[in-house]
Amino acid sequence: MTTDLMALSAIGAAILLGAMSPGVSFLLVARTAMSSSRRAALSVAVGMGFGAFVFAAIALAGLHTLLTLVPSLYTGLKVAGGCYLLWLALKMFRRPANRFTGSART
Repeated sequence: MTTDLMALSAIGAAILLGAMSPGVSFLLVARTAMSSSRRAALSVAVGMGFGAFVFAAIALAGLHTLLTLVPSLYTGLKVAGGCYLLWLALKMFRRPANRFTGSART
């Protein structure tokens, strides 16, 4: 029981330190707030928070052990992630950024 509490405390401390340091997600939210609306920035921030929650839940559920035991699941996850990245790249190339504002054309 104390080992579990220590592990959760260590994970919580690491997440807290990461949340306190500005990074790419902070820059994304700040850029969205400046170039779009407050509502859009809040949506981005909520999305980032939800993503962090999903990541933490997967980590705590022991995804590493599951993927080690089922190699085909690991391969499928890699292929799905690669397809998602390709989709994002195609989406970015279809909508070129405006030179003056840095935002995508609508």
